[in-house]
Amino acid sequence: TLEAERVIHRLLWAVGDASPPGQFLASVEASLQARWPHCRVRCRDDLVRPPNIFSFVLLVLTLLLSWSFWALAHAVAAVWALPPETGRRPNHDDPSQPTRDERLDLLAARVLVCGSLATFWLLHALAAAFPLRSLHSPFKRDLGCLCAYSTRALRLCRLLGPC
Repeated sequence: TLEAERVIHRLLWAVGDASPPGQFLASVEASLQARWPHCRVRCRDDLVRPPNIFSFVLLVLTLLLSWSFWALAHAVAAVWALPPETGRRPNHDDPSQPTRDERLDLLAARVLVCGSLATFWLLHALAAAFPLRSLHSPFKRDLGCLCAYSTRALRLCRLLGPC
C-alpha cells in the first residue's frame, strides 16, 4: 500500500514551510545516528550516496560536458584565429582546410551540442539531488517539486537554469 508514503509526503509538506525537506531529513538522520551509533542510518539520498546509476550517469555526463566545452573552446579559437579577409572564399593554398563558413557551421554545431548536454546535465543533477529517490522516482515529478525538496537542487536551478 501507499499509506506510509502518503504520511511521509504530508509530513514533509508540512515541514517544508519551515525548512526544505532535505535539511529536515538530514537532521533526522543525524539525530537517529547519534541515538543508535552502532547502526547505520540513512533517511535521505544524496548526489553520491547511495552509490547507484544516478551517480554514475552524472559522472559520465560531467565528463561529456567537459569534453564538449573543450571542443567548443577549440572551435572558437579556430574561428577567432582566421583573418577577416578570407571571407567566403576557399583558401587556395590548402583546399583541405575548411573555409570560414564551414568553421562557423562547426562552431554553431558545437554550441548546440554543449547547450543540449548542459540542459541534460542540469535535469539529471536535479533528479540526482532529490532526497527521496529510494521512495519516489524523481522523473515522475515536476522541476519545481524537485527544487523544493532539496537546497542543492534549488541552488543548481537558480544558478544554471534558464531565466
